[in-house]
Amino acid sequence: MFKQIALLLVATLPLCDMGLAQADGAALVEQVKAVVGKVQDGDETTRIHAANLVRRIRTTITGKLLEQLDKGKRDYSFNGTTHTAMQLLGEAGGPIAVPKLMEMITFELSSERIACSGEISAINFYPAAEALASIGGPQVLNAALEKIKKTDDDKTIRLCAWVVSRQFTGGRTPVAFLQAYIDNIVDEKPKKRLEIALECIAKRSYVEAPEEYRKKCEEMKRLLEQKRREAKEDGGNPVKP
Repeated sequence: MFKQIALLLVATLPLCDMGLAQADGAALVEQVKAVVGKVQDGDETTRIHAANLVRRIRTTITGKLLEQLDKGKRDYSFNGTTHTAMQLLGEAGGPIAVPKLMEMITFELSSERIACSGEISAINFYPAAEALASIGGPQVLNAALEKIKKTDDDKTIRLCAWVVSRQFTGGRTPVAFLQAYIDNIVDEKPKKRLEIALECIAKRSYVEAPEEYRKKCEEMKRLLEQKRREAKEDGGNPVKP
């Protein structure tokens, strides 16, 4: 537990503009370790005070991260300030972060400096959706369903559908849940929007990567195929991707 809080605290320092040097960050990690140690090993009074301090630390960090999203300049780069803030909120932001992340669910990272890679999927370009899926729970599920019911934006519906799909493990499937949910909806407009989301989940068809990134991948594939043909014609070894 202390490791997660400590890493979150240090990673948040540059985002929160706290003016702390790296050395101060290391000292804060040690302080967090000491506090959480008291939660584990102290007497009852010490544990209560230490637990409250840990909660305040987490609340303060979450508040600063949300402030960054609310007032900070948008950074569309991978691992930039906006991306990092959303990742951290997904890891430890909790329910308080859900409204802001849902508001920004269509925030799309730039593919300008990203090379085509099998390690990057389409959903990775939408860090708010990823963060919501990581937080999970009834508040995320309800927020996603409400968002779907109130919008005609195709990308929003598809991203919310993906978030909904990530809330189910084990026996019950998101398709069965959403179908039952739709059956209880009377108004036609919300019902049609939810049916679009249901189709996305059933077909596992959500969002595409940005067009620029897809073009990069298509061009890379074309060049590889060309090199393979040339190598084959020359009797050489096939080109590996």
